[in-house]
Amino acid sequence: MKKPLTVQFCSADVFPKKWDMSVVENISAGGVKFKAQGNLPSVGKIIQLRIRIPELAPHLLELEAIVLDTKNYVVRVKFIHLSEANKEHLLVVEKMIERQETKK
Repeated sequence: MKKPLTVQFCSADVFPKKWDMSVVENISAGGVKFKAQGNLPSVGKIIQLRIRIPELAPHLLELEAIVLDTKNYVVRVKFIHLSEANKEHLLVVEKMIERQETKK
């Protein structure tokens, strides 16, 4: 990926929504890892995510995930309730990252 992926996240059960933003550290079809700046979601919490993928622009992935781990402000989540379209998009992202890493 030429540009870093950005992720917006918020608690699924909070209204009105207050979105925090971060940069993706690692992503796969199963989940994502990112560093939270302030509002750290708790383990077991369901969060909503918006991930912008420049190479698939203007597409924005809107996903739900469960928080698996938070350590030193790094948040690891597992995607839940994935649509088939989002699964396909995430697999494309995985392949793009793999290609980029093999070129290094």
